[in-house]
Amino acid sequence: MELVRAILVNFVVPLAGLKVLLSLRERMFERQIERPPVVPLFIIFATYGGLLVVVLTILFLRWSGMASVGVFYLVLVAPIAMTVLAVMLFRQRRLSPYHFGSFIASGIYPCVVVPSVVLYRMLYP
Repeated sequence: MELVRAILVNFVVPLAGLKVLLSLRERMFERQIERPPVVPLFIIFATYGGLLVVVLTILFLRWSGMASVGVFYLVLVAPIAMTVLAVMLFRQRRLSPYHFGSFIASGIYPCVVVPSVVLYRMLYP
């Protein structure tokens, strides 16, 4: 049973996210969106997908070294990367709903994660 959960969490969830990203990419190209934000969306999907995988690992699996690497990225690297994305996408946010959604998704992450980590460190020193 644990093997099935591990396959679902570590393979099926990321593949489903990749499938959604590729379908979103195709939809942007079909609608001829000017300068579609494919690379920013990949980073956004990877970040939020990594957060989902870590949460599912906490809920259904045993902690592992790979989960620690994921948390390292989500806490230390992702807030900086998402802030840079938000700044880059700010100027393009009016090009399409895809650009605006990418801007919002990249801007929300550091505003939620950084205070959460600070609060956690204050409550559990």
